[in-house]
Amino acid sequence: MTFRTTPGRTDFAAMLAALLVMGCGAGGLRSDSVAGAPSPPEPTRESSVRPLATAPRGGAPTRVLARPVPGQSGGLAIYLPRLFEDGSLGLQAVARPIGLPDDPARDAIEQLIRGPTGDERAADYQFALSAHSRLRSVGVEAGTAMIDFESGIDRVLGRPFSELVYWSIVYTATEAPGVNRVALSYRGEALQEIGAPPFPVPAAATRADAPDWARPR
Repeated sequence: MTFRTTPGRTDFAAMLAALLVMGCGAGGLRSDSVAGAPSPPEPTRESSVRPLATAPRGGAPTRVLARPVPGQSGGLAIYLPRLFEDGSLGLQAVARPIGLPDDPARDAIEQLIRGPTGDERAADYQFALSAHSRLRSVGVEAGTAMIDFESGIDRVLGRPFSELVYWSIVYTATEAPGVNRVALSYRGEALQEIGAPPFPVPAAATRADAPDWARPR
């Protein structure tokens, strides 16, 4: 297409056309700035903002609850020797899940034999009994737990550690419902003493019989 001009006049139409072309190329003029020109549809853009996930019906988003501590959800406690920061030795309870719900007294002593976990060892909890300890039987009669060892109880050494192990057994066994007294035996014979140097073992004992230093902290 050509533009015709009148001789002697500035080529106004050509300049206007050039300006329009330049303006459109530079983005300075929109097509709707010309009277009567239809406006092209705006290009569709996908929004980069995504809607937030909605909460489940009935309330706030569900949170995963931390698993309860075993001792707070129907578990039991065993009492392990521990070396405390002040250098003293004593007992402290740790939680365990129930393993033998029909035989809680045996369950408690079996878990005491298994001893501390890795994290508990790092916190200076000690094994009360040798990992080679074995039980012959555990029975409960008239509130007394009668614990008969097949092996392991003869491996306890040291004083006052041997005495602390004895009270560890007493406190742990009396975690079982209905048990308030403990009597120990070794291969069917009443246990007289444990450790070297020996600690004389009572015929039966309750938690109330423990000396102050051996009571759990």
